[in-house]
Amino acid sequence: MFLYVQLCTDFTMFHIVHAMRVANSGAANLVGKIYFNVVKTKCFMFKMDEMCIDSTWWGNCIETKRRKRAVFREPMEY
Repeated sequence: MFLYVQLCTDFTMFHIVHAMRVANSGAANLVGKIYFNVVKTKCFMFKMDEMCIDSTWWGNCIETKRRKRAVFREPMEY
């Protein structure tokens, strides 16, 4: 199975959808509907989060640190 994931920002996704709607062609609408509504390609953003970097043998966290973590977002509707 092939999985395509891309880094997203609200501006980037909005810009893509807006550009395809402005084109208002059959091909742009078809690609937009397939990409956003059928395939529902997800994207991810980085979020600062507390993560355990050292733990005991039993799994209890000893030390945490703020690090970037990838978080998936739901795809936009076309």
